[in-house]
Amino acid sequence: MPRGSTRPPWRDEPLFAGKSPRQILKDISAGLCISAAEIELILTRTDKLRMLHPELTRGRDMMTLILTSAISWVRWSGSKRKPMPYPRFISLCTEKGYCISNKQVLSCIRLYREAGLYERGPKATELLERHWSILMRNYGFDDDVKNEILRILNDKRLVQGRKPEVAVAAAVYTVAAYTVGKRKGKWVTQKELAEMLGTTDMTIRLVLRAWGTIPDFRKQYSETYAYP
Repeated sequence: MPRGSTRPPWRDEPLFAGKSPRQILKDISAGLCISAAEIELILTRTDKLRMLHPELTRGRDMMTLILTSAISWVRWSGSKRKPMPYPRFISLCTEKGYCISNKQVLSCIRLYREAGLYERGPKATELLERHWSILMRNYGFDDDVKNEILRILNDKRLVQGRKPEVAVAAAVYTVAAYTVGKRKGKWVTQKELAEMLGTTDMTIRLVLRAWGTIPDFRKQYSETYAYP
């Protein structure tokens, strides 16, 4: 390491297939739309986790920690980005030759959160805000549609215990189906919502089925295609 440099040497040491942590992040940087400066910030968080909380990282795979820090950065509200769904991130890493599973990522995310290095993921209402411009532009939804979706997302009976991306997808589908029937906006499919939010259409259907067992909710949306 050059004299006077404050960067930890491990950032440039070979880690996987002859590539250093910095090179690994450069490989996926285009897919994540992160800059060289952001790569340093991502590695700094990994370094803090290792140095300040060795009890959390003991026995953990270093590459998994680095890649998890990268997706955590992109999904962090402070990055001001539309959060990348985990499945898309896993696919990006796999394409670049870095095999990592969804289970490994979620396990390591917990470590960063326990150390206070990344906040918890966005709430359902925050996630809707991040995607709203796309929904409005692509499907012609207006403020009335948004307010109705928010009403669902603020109902604890419906969202408690559910992943934010699943709750948002189910709420958007429910309200969209209802409003399209009244000639407001364009149709959006469960598959489109699943791809946008990083879940599956099967998961969305399971939530819709569960919501449909709530009498007052089913009555409210009895005209929708979600609850025929």
